[in-house]
Amino acid sequence: FSFSEEIKVDSVLAKVDALHLENALYNLLDNAKKYGGNPCKIGLRLYTDKKFVNIQVFDNGPGLSKDDIDKVSFSGNDPMGDR
Repeated sequence: FSFSEEIKVDSVLAKVDALHLENALYNLLDNAKKYGGNPCKIGLRLYTDKKFVNIQVFDNGPGLSKDDIDKVSFSGNDPMGDR
């Protein structure tokens, strides 16, 4: 597989739970590797806006069907509120 990154910040200071962030990134990257296309291309993008640090993980896989997207749920404290 191939991996690329795009980092658009010099430095970031954010209050996060390091263990949960590490686990979330690991899961996203692992899923991208498992379900990416063939050959698998994985990317990671890090950037900031006025209030947030944004992290995107993407791949060239088929993605989720509309029915499967509707089954995805978020639990715990979701800072983005209802999605």
